[in-house]
Amino acid sequence: MRADDDPPIVAVFPLPRVVLLPGTTLPLHIFEPRYRAMTRDALTNNLFIALAQLATDKPEGDTPPVHPIAGVGEVVEASPLPDGRFNISLAGRYRARLEELPFEPPYRRARAHRLPVTRSSVSAGDVTALIHIAGRSATRLAQNGARLRMPEPLPSAPGDLADQCAAHLLIDSEEQQRVLEKLDVAGRVRLVTELLAVQDLALS
Repeated sequence: MRADDDPPIVAVFPLPRVVLLPGTTLPLHIFEPRYRAMTRDALTNNLFIALAQLATDKPEGDTPPVHPIAGVGEVVEASPLPDGRFNISLAGRYRARLEELPFEPPYRRARAHRLPVTRSSVSAGDVTALIHIAGRSATRLAQNGARLRMPEPLPSAPGDLADQCAAHLLIDSEEQQRVLEKLDVAGRVRLVTELLAVQDLALS
């Protein structure tokens, strides 16, 4: 048993070039035996999953390094397949700094220290600028054949808007990781606006 103020223990699901932002949902296909076990535990024991982006493109061993800040999510849909695989939807719930625990097979676990969000004032002009560049980026991405689309409906809270735009429109997962690690809401809105503008210019 843990004390009420202890960080919860979560499963660690390391993936290359994937980031889970709060308020967004990722469809995932689970096929490795260890992650099938993880999914069963998540469904049976209400275990949350930290989707941790790999910190290297060439992972080695059972515990390759991951970014210490990850999105923690909950399995909200699961479709078991006849051979033991799963199709799941993982809904991002919060940002966390992971304190990884000693490895116990079959999958990694960590204490998830929930990160506080700094709810600084966001100007109407900054929100308008983000919505404008997001719309332009969506058009540019469609012209380049990408399947990324504007989030629908647009969230009203600026922090949620920034997260959704980053998840739906940013191509580079390292840039999404920067957004995940940006706790100040006003700074996050400006960061996503800036990243989308640079991406839009690169695609033009």
